[in-house]
Amino acid sequence: PGYDAAAVIDRVGQIIGGTFSVSLLDASTDEIRSSPAVTALQVALLSAVGIAIALSAVAVLVVAGVTRDARSRVIALLRTMGMGRRETRGVVAWEFVPLGVTALVAGGALGILLPLLIVFSIDLRPFTGGGGQPSLFIDPVLSATLVAIVLAALALAVIGGVLSARATSTATVLRMGED
Repeated sequence: PGYDAAAVIDRVGQIIGGTFSVSLLDASTDEIRSSPAVTALQVALLSAVGIAIALSAVAVLVVAGVTRDARSRVIALLRTMGMGRRETRGVVAWEFVPLGVTALVAGGALGILLPLLIVFSIDLRPFTGGGGQPSLFIDPVLSATLVAIVLAALALAVIGGVLSARATSTATVLRMGED
């Protein structure tokens, strides 16, 4: 750092006096990054992350759909007892917030432990071109984006749950209770 690579190479050449080869870390890194295999691996990993995010959002929405009928009946009955709209949102949020918190905690723990496991168990130097194992880096923008997506899916589930519960007729629920 801070030295001119060409000057250092010339000085080493004067000292050695024979033929030699020099590999610069920046050049090696650029060569590795320009490899089609590395590009394909990056695309595959980013695609896998995108698919995992989409499947997680779908899982939250499926859970919301599976419990919709029971939730709608309970909320319709609670509305007959005087529950307002704000309280209705609270009941639905009470159902989904633990799911979201669990997903965020488990996902965060997995996101921290899995890279640690990989870095400590696999020699990544051939992939990075460096002299040592790469250090771990947590991308705050990507992490915040993932958390925002989970929270958005959770908010959609709560909104969908509230809207579907409001659409349920109280009379229908009471008639079903008589049968």
